[in-house]
Amino acid sequence: PSKFHYVFNLRDLSRVYQGLCLSLQESIAEPSALVRLWRNECLRVFHDRLISDEDRRILQDDIIGKIVKDMWPSALSYVMANPILYGDFRLANNPTESVRIYEDLGSYEAVRTIFDQTLSSYNSNGSTSSFMNLVLFQDALEHLTRIHRIIRMERGNALLV
Repeated sequence: PSKFHYVFNLRDLSRVYQGLCLSLQESIAEPSALVRLWRNECLRVFHDRLISDEDRRILQDDIIGKIVKDMWPSALSYVMANPILYGDFRLANNPTESVRIYEDLGSYEAVRTIFDQTLSSYNSNGSTSSFMNLVLFQDALEHLTRIHRIIRMERGNALLV
């Protein structure tokens, strides 16, 4: 291939299944929620490695969109809705919660609230030299959720370009 990072193998497919296994049965109320989780994992494993908008569109619409449309037509609008943000940090600021549930976080506002609380907690507990003043715009939130997923995965790694 002309793009060395476009080489996909069975290990990548196993990453999709590994991501599906991050979720608990309680967080998947309906089959459409599982299909949406599958879409997220396909996007994280394959889409995040693509470099051109045309390649991303082909994966998103022509491959994933067609599969969902053919196999689960009644769930199409829910499964293909954006943004698609998954993570297990919704309850990270709650010290009484020990179980981390990998779930659909819903919206940018929900994710921003979680990270704002985490940031304010960090800033209130740290010294003035370690104070962080971050602007959490939508792209930053997407990248944070992606990097968090990678770090949580066994043997997770990323090349940030």
